[in-house]
Amino acid sequence: MSKALRILALAFFLSGAGAGVFFGLELARDDAYRRAVLALERHPGHLLYQADYQIARARHMALLLGTVASGIAAIVLPALFLPLARLLDRTGAAGPLAGLPSGEDREAPRQ
Repeated sequence: MSKALRILALAFFLSGAGAGVFFGLELARDDAYRRAVLALERHPGHLLYQADYQIARARHMALLLGTVASGIAAIVLPALFLPLARLLDRTGAAGPLAGLPSGEDREAPRQ
């Protein structure tokens, strides 16, 4: 069971780090946002450029949020599973039902 928790922690770390790299690269390559900012600076009062900027800003902020959230998830989720795996190693629990009384240990019902 502790090996499965370690594998799960590694999977969460790799997927979170991979998603963070993906979102970070997309954020760095966000040319639509740069073009919208430059167009809005040239024409500050134009409604079409303001609308274009708002749309590009929403996408840019979503990419930023994805980068931050996946980075946090890559740190926090493995930090939840690795101590549980270590705790299972220390206690010597063999599985999810280890330590529970089996049916053979119970006394027969008195009549």
